[in-house]
Amino acid sequence: MTDKKQPAKTAVVTGAGSGVGQAVVWLLARHHWRVVLVGRRVEALETTVRQAERPAANFLVCA
Repeated sequence: MTDKKQPAKTAVVTGAGSGVGQAVVWLLARHHWRVVLVGRRVEALETTVRQAERPAANFLVCA
């Protein structure tokens, strides 16, 4: 069996500052995805990142 690392997966989540979008970010983060967060309020997106309890390097915030 080969020991190849799987490439990291990346998702773009719109509405990531609250509600379903926020929950999707947290779920993806738990499964080690890189996540691009898109929303209207940068403060809400940054809160989502802080609450995800994963390294911030795995996230890109776009408002």
